[in-house]
Amino acid sequence: MGWNSKYALLIAFSTVVTYIGGILLSLNGTKNISHKEEWRKGVIIGRFTVNLGILVFFKYFDFLLSNLN
Repeated sequence: MGWNSKYALLIAFSTVVTYIGGILLSLNGTKNISHKEEWRKGVIIGRFTVNLGILVFFKYFDFLLSNLN
């Protein structure tokens, strides 16, 4: 962001997704332990997918597109 301020929204989006995921992980809303573990795994996978998707898109999209062409 220091060299291109338009990426501030991207950094903020990634931060908000990770922060909300952390809040969701700390909730104790379910009593069924197996359901709770599935929920936690889903939240972690979702956070990981969003952040990795951002990385892949901005770092490797042009490379992958040029190789496909």
